[in-house]
Amino acid sequence: GLDVNERRIVAAVADVTGRTVGQFELATPGRRADSVVRQVTDALDGAVKEAGLTRADIHRVVIGTPGAFDPSTGRLRYASHLPGWHSPTLLDELAAYLPMPVEYENDVNLVAVAEQRLGAARGHDDFVLLWN
Repeated sequence: GLDVNERRIVAAVADVTGRTVGQFELATPGRRADSVVRQVTDALDGAVKEAGLTRADIHRVVIGTPGAFDPSTGRLRYASHLPGWHSPTLLDELAAYLPMPVEYENDVNLVAVAEQRLGAARGHDDFVLLWN
């Protein structure tokens, strides 16, 4: 999966148990908006290499970003601080470079899912997540 913000992209590869087997951080401040696909693939390839795998070994990619992807337009909304992530063709461009299924989710939603499955909210249907 990839965790994206305005300063960096962190890519991590996990095995079927959820254990992280490879991680790579790519600094992105000042990066050009037209290089988003390159940034994503570079970060992913770095994590895959650290895990001792190839892209062919990866079964799914989840990208977490601030804001939300609008399924009707394919654009990222409410994250104006991420240059290049608002392109209407971004999802198609990433799909062309990444042969596996790619999912997009709000980063805080992903943190909440992780807390419910593995963290302080484990075993609770209702909880509040305070995110700083």
